Parts: sequence; C-alpha cells; structure tokens
Amino acid sequence: MPFRNGRIRVLGLVILLCFVTACAPASLAEQPASPPGRDNAVAVLFTNDVHCYYDRDIGYDVATLGNHEFDYGFDVLDGLREKLDCGYICANFRTADGEPVYAPYSIIESGGMRVAFIGADTPDTFSKSAIHEITDDTGVPMYDFKADASGAPLYACLQGYIDEVRDEGADFVILVGHLGNGGDATEAFRSTEVIAHLTGLSAVIDGPIYVTGHKSPDPDTVGSAIACAALLRQLGYDACPVVLGELNNQTKFILESAGMEAPEQLEDASGCNMILVDHSEYTQSAEGLRDARISPSSIITATGPSPPAISSFRASLSYEGMTDEQVFLSNYKEYESGGTKYGNGCVNAYDEADAKELAERMRRVIPSAAPEMDMAFAQISAFHDDVNVSYIVPSGDAAAEVLETAFGDRAVFDGTSYVLRPGVSRKQVLVPAITEVLEAHPRE
Repeated sequence: MPFRNGRIRVLGLVILLCFVTACAPASLAEQPASPPGRDNAVAVLFTNDVHCYYDRDIGYDVATLGNHEFDYGFDVLDGLREKLDCGYICANFRTADGEPVYAPYSIIESGGMRVAFIGADTPDTFSKSAIHEITDDTGVPMYDFKADASGAPLYACLQGYIDEVRDEGADFVILVGHLGNGGDATEAFRSTEVIAHLTGLSAVIDGPIYVTGHKSPDPDTVGSAIACAALLRQLGYDACPVVLGELNNQTKFILESAGMEAPEQLEDASGCNMILVDHSEYTQSAEGLRDARISPSSIITATGPSPPAISSFRASLSYEGMTDEQVFLSNYKEYESGGTKYGNGCVNAYDEADAKELAERMRRVIPSAAPEMDMAFAQISAFHDDVNVSYIVPSGDAAAEVLETAFGDRAVFDGTSYVLRPGVSRKQVLVPAITEVLEAHPRE
C-alpha cells in the first residue's frame, strides 16, 4: 500500500495514513526521511485563520479545498490562500470559461522521487456550501466544479491531469480530495466511484470523517460522537457524528431537552473514513467497518452510575411504546471470550420496583432477542437517590453458572435475577468479570 508505514501531519495532529486508499502496488515507505524540520505533509482541510499558523509551524506542502472553504466568501478564501505558504490546489474548480481558479496540481521532489499531488473538491459544493458567490444574482453558475451527475466530466478532468503529471515524470500520483464516500454525497462523486474510473493513481487521501459510537446508541455513545465531531470541526476537519441504529427513548429525551438534533444514521461504513468512540470491537460497530478506513485515534468514555443532570430523570428512562425485545436491544452489545459468544443488554430503571418488573420481562425475551449468542444477560440497573442496585438476568443455566462463578456470594439469586448491591457498571465490572470466567474455561 502506498505510504504503508508513512504518516501525515494534518492540522497539527499526527495521523497514520489510515485514510489512504491503495490504487496501485507502489510504495514510498522506503524513501528517505524529509529534511530536519520539514514534513512532507498534506493538509486537506482548512476553514479559518488558525490553520495558517499550523502551516507556518509544521510546513505543509499541499492543501486542497472542501465545500466549507467557500462558506465565508471569496475574499476570506483568497486571504487564507495568501497566508498559506503552500497555497491551494484543485483540479476541478474552474471559472465558467473553463480556466482553473487555482493550480490543479503540485509536483514535489523528495528522496530523489517526483511525487505529484492533484487536488479535487466535491462537485456537491454547489449544494453543500453556504456561500452564494458561486452563482450570479439570477442563479447562473459563475464557476464550474465538473458537477454533471454522471461524473463523466469530473473523471475526464482528473484523468487528464493524471496523464499530464505522468508525462512530466511523476513517479507517484496522489489524489488529495474532499469527495466523501457515503452519507448524502452524490454517488458519482464519491471517492470509490472516482477511483474506479481513473487509472494511474498511486493513492487517494479523502474526507469527510464519520464519528460513531457503538450499535444500540445510548446517551453516552451518542454524546461522545457529537462531542468528538464538534472538536474535529473546530480543528478544521470535515467531521460529522453518526449513529448505527434507532435511538432509545432516553437518548431522544436528552437530545430534545438540550435542543440538539439527532445525528444521521449510517447504514454501511464500507469505504468511509471512520473514528470510533465508546467502543473498539467490530461486533459492536458499523456494518462494513472491516472495509472502512479507521483512524487509530479514539475517545474512551467511562460509563458509571451518574444519572443525567436533568430535572425529569424518570421521564428520560421511559420505554413507552417499545416492545420488550426492543427494550433489551436498546443498549445491547455482543462479545466473545474463550470461544463463547455472549450478549448483554443494559436497561435502566428508576427504582427497585421498576427494576424487578423489567427483570421479569427481560427473562422472557432474552432467548429470542439474542438467538445467535451462546448465552446472554440482561442488566437492569437503578441508580437514583439512595437506590444503587443491578439485577442481572441470565439466559439459561450456563449463563447462571458464569454469574455464580464471577460474583460468588455477592450475587443473591431471587428466582429470576442475580442481584448485586451496590450496582455495577457493564464496562468496568460486569463484562470484565464474565470475560475472566469464560477465558478461564474456554470452549473445546
């Protein structure tokens, strides 16, 4: 893979080239390091003045445009370009007469090799940028992004420059894009489609970045994704939070109380740039994640017994309108330890009476709700005022034996659940305890 062992500095953060899509069996990994004090770096996203200071300190060689660079008007955009030592490259941003507004590419010599970088911005900029200067007062475009929905003009434009830089002796050709590969990006403009219609590329570096928590989005995983994406946007990345399923009532209530919109749902992460928060296992994450480009960065969130700091706490725990199976799966994760696959569904209760009722309801649905698991557990917890208790419901005898081994006399069986006082965290206590037992007694 091109740059397999390399790194880029993007806006001051060192990130492994996990967002690079291989297009040819070439490698720059064996090339000599850059001269001291200078990185052969590619800055993909710039939105405000702060990035110019990063450029001076780090020394970017190439920057390309994204749709939000146009949000503040051309005067601001040109001001940024003048402050950047490297300037901008963008092959498909043209005047109405077809002339490039900025240089379409840059060729840099490094370690005796000639590396060409070609810039590309999404033609969806017409609909995704907040600026109106792209068109005149009558709505007629004054600029061209090769926006034909077939993608053919975009492909032809980029292929022409690939051929041109190859003719100029480029050893490697890298497309530095802001195209996207999912969400509401026009299919023909997505990086996977662009790659499929081009020849001669060595690699593609592209955005945006999708930030997601685990499946069965609960308040902490959704909040983590929203916060992480907001931080990345402040640093200049085109990042957006997404969820991997329907929000439970508690999450909806908290977002509504805060006046925040729910993130969009991501159906398939294949080919996308992904940052994961609040989880680290494929089984808990997005479909297609094995075919995604995953950032090694992560945010680890600690979930504990602190209720949301909102006045209507009980309302936030409502499961009204949900079937018992939906309640069990509303905050559900899957694991594998010692060759045993098991699931865990966390359910929140307001008080102990609610916890006992929910435990009985969960006992009836666990087998049908997690049919592909060797065993499963429902964890009903109440953390409110002077109530601090967890009711752990096993799916059967094998799961019950695991709980008895893990917690011994601490867990009191009431005929339905193993009751733990004080209550426990799934992440910090229950899953580690179950894992320890299963790994000590692996399946043969």
